[in-house]
Order: sequence, then structure tokens, then C-alpha cells
Amino acid sequence: MKFLQLLCIALLLSAAFAAPLNTSNATEVEASLKTGVEKLADLKSEIEKMKREGKSEDRMIGFVIPFLIEVVGEIAGEVVKVIK
Repeated sequence: MKFLQLLCIALLLSAAFAAPLNTSNATEVEASLKTGVEKLADLKSEIEKMKREGKSEDRMIGFVIPFLIEVVGEIAGEVVKVIK
């Protein structure tokens, strides 16, 4: 189960970072980053829900992943500012 969780997280992160590479203008970059950030926010809320319910088997996942999601959100925000 832990492997699948990490695999899903890695796929979401790679999709969020790869999205700007496939676009041609700033509007498309912003839209694709927003989509990626929304997916990461959904993942974060799901992890927090699991923590509240006591289903988090690995404490590192419960603490590290939400932090990584926040960092990705900050990076995406900075990328959008630079592009505009």
C-alpha cells in the first residue's frame, strides 16, 4: 500500500511540473499549473482525512507529503508570477 501511495504522489508531482513544458503561452501555463495545484490540494486533503481517522500507517507520509504539497504550491505560484 505504501508503494502505491508514493507512486501516486510521484505521478501527481511529475504531472504538475511537466504541465508548463507542454504549453505555448502564459495563460495556458497558468491554467495547467492551477489544475496541478488543485489535484495536489485534493491529495493533501485526502492525506489529512486519513490522519484524522487514524489510518495513516507511516508517520513520515503524514508529515512530509503535506509539506511537499505546500512547497509545490508555492513554486507553482512563483512560476505563474514570473511568466506574467
